Amino acid sequence: MRLGLRLGLLCAASLAIACGEGWELDLTVRVPAMVQADYEAGYPAQLVVVLDRAAPSSPQSTGGVAYRIATLCSESSETLVFTTERGGAACEAPGYVRAWLEPRDQGAESRCGALEPPRELMGTRRPSYTAPMDSAEVFPDRCTEGSRSVKLTLESRR
Repeated sequence: MRLGLRLGLLCAASLAIACGEGWELDLTVRVPAMVQADYEAGYPAQLVVVLDRAAPSSPQSTGGVAYRIATLCSESSETLVFTTERGGAACEAPGYVRAWLEPRDQGAESRCGALEPPRELMGTRRPSYTAPMDSAEVFPDRCTEGSRSVKLTLESRR
């Protein structure tokens, strides 16, 4: 019995060492006034952020976890800036982050501006071919510790 307990503690310790403390991502998304003016799908719109294992073209992509971090009720003459933080276990660090604008989900809360905390969205999300978007590699090695700061600026794709 003692041997079993020792082996169990040894395994737990090795997992803790292998997966470490965890990761934290500080994300800033800028939506320039020109992009807001060019956005054709109409308002209200939601700013969606997806954290995924890999780029969408990669076979390792899972489709990711999507969050609505803001609701834009109308276009603004100024660049809008939204920030959010995400974190988790080190061996679950996202390899890729994407952000884009899309029409607000039917029945979604109507409050305009940043959402704290961000709302997790159900199902796999993919931007339309014309949606303003940006993306970046975040943690290339999934078993990563520490924090990263990523800044995205949406661009028109028409």
